[in-house]
Amino acid sequence: MNFKENTPFHYPLLFLLAFCTQVQAQKVADSLKNVSYDYMWERYYADTTRAAKVIYTDAIIARTKKEGDTATLIGGYELRSYLYRKNNRDKYLSYLDSIIGLGTITPAYLQPEKAFSEKALFYYKRRNLKKSLENFLKANQFDKKNSKIITYQILWSLAKIKYQLGDKIAALDLYKKNLEDVQKRNSKSKIEELQILFNMSTLYNELGKLDTANYYIDTGLQISKNIENSYHYYNFLANKGINFYYQKNFERSEELLKSSLDSLQRIANKAHVHLYLGKINKELKYSAESLKNLKIADSITDQLRVTDSFYREIYVELIDYYKSRDDLNNQFLYLKKLIKIDSINHNNQIYLNKNLYTDYEIPKLKSERDRIILEIKQKDQKKRIWIIALLAVSILILFGFIYQYQKKKSYQTKFLALVNDRDNHKTEAITKYIKKSSDQIDISEDIINHILVGLQQFEINNDYIKPELTLIVLAKQLKTNSKYLSKVISIKKEKTFVQYINDLRITYAIKKLKDDLSFRKYTLLAIANEIGFKKTESFTKAFKKKAGITPSYFINELKKHPNS
Repeated sequence: MNFKENTPFHYPLLFLLAFCTQVQAQKVADSLKNVSYDYMWERYYADTTRAAKVIYTDAIIARTKKEGDTATLIGGYELRSYLYRKNNRDKYLSYLDSIIGLGTITPAYLQPEKAFSEKALFYYKRRNLKKSLENFLKANQFDKKNSKIITYQILWSLAKIKYQLGDKIAALDLYKKNLEDVQKRNSKSKIEELQILFNMSTLYNELGKLDTANYYIDTGLQISKNIENSYHYYNFLANKGINFYYQKNFERSEELLKSSLDSLQRIANKAHVHLYLGKINKELKYSAESLKNLKIADSITDQLRVTDSFYREIYVELIDYYKSRDDLNNQFLYLKKLIKIDSINHNNQIYLNKNLYTDYEIPKLKSERDRIILEIKQKDQKKRIWIIALLAVSILILFGFIYQYQKKKSYQTKFLALVNDRDNHKTEAITKYIKKSSDQIDISEDIINHILVGLQQFEINNDYIKPELTLIVLAKQLKTNSKYLSKVISIKKEKTFVQYINDLRITYAIKKLKDDLSFRKYTLLAIANEIGFKKTESFTKAFKKKAGITPSYFINELKKHPNS
């Protein structure tokens, strides 16, 4: 007999079913009162039903609370948390907080660092980098036993966060330490090693170190094949295709990417592949196919709601596509997405940079410093002078580290500003005049205009790179006197004659270095002579004053980014 939902039999039947279930559960719970914890632990893992696992953990938690067995209570909370990890965020976090609360005040076998690590991974997977970092730093703080599993999780996730910040070199260093730790443990499971190898190969690809990337890719492919792990095998195969893309072997790259695409299990990895297929087809002039792949990548990022800085490249490519077709509506659409992801990453970057260096790396340096000082004190109390010297040196190193980091970021910012400034070659005469009357300059309007027109032509012809140029020589060239010329440059350009000529030469040098690959191979002296300077020192000084960075740094960065 079938009862419809609204029949009078429906609610009594549900009540009876619930009552019977409760009675049965109570009977099972009563039967567990006198069994050992080991038995309940074994039954928890052996029984596949969620309801049974709840009963076992209820019994463990109730008995440990009554007996005051905090260590086993923490274990019960841990087992219970696993039941809610995927489908009940609040309960999952609540049980982890219970573990942390007990672990921070009780010397139990399970310290709170594991629960902090679990929370950090939970938040990281949901792209909440702030809370993820907070919990990893707390895990690191409590990790007194230097647990290998916890250390692996901390290094792994800090490396991922470093990657998010764009600091790929630091991320690589952390992955190398991670790989060393995993290989020392000599675990039969190769999954952790494969994950690290994959991320390292990705970073080396993006850094342009393609031979090194290829080594890690081939190592990962071989290990995946040996243990018959198709998940990682196809991830490495896709990275192999990306490696060929950077080698500009587009046909081979496309072949490998397409062959791996259907077998990739993580949808985020599929977005990566579609992005590179879009870029490949752009290079091969297949616009329709390029757009198709970029739109698939975009739809995946929308679905995942990701904010990783990597995915901004999808929007950049789509904006570039629609810009070439004067499609303003679609340009605006993807520009909004780009601005949104950039604003999120900018806020994360400010927060994460501050906290990583304040709460993790600087305390680590200080802790190492204190450890060394303590050892010296224990060995020989008479060597206090060495302790003071070491303390001073470590503080200097610390401040030097911070200074170098800030200097590096400042130089990178200035370099990017120079590279992205497409208008920096425009002549001074065209871009800047200070509007002051001829009465203020005490020169007739006709003479001023004559000099300004002459200066404009002088800049257009690039006559300022002549090494023999002086104020008198230029005055003769413009058919005026040096006094008038000097005064017009000083008032209208707000510069001395030397500053005016130096700025023009440096602007010219920056543009030529950006546009001419062979010019980058010149020595600094050859570049200086080419643009009118007689000495390397005067060229370097003028470049630093104008651009805020040295010419050698600018050239080296251009060589690292040949497409800039």
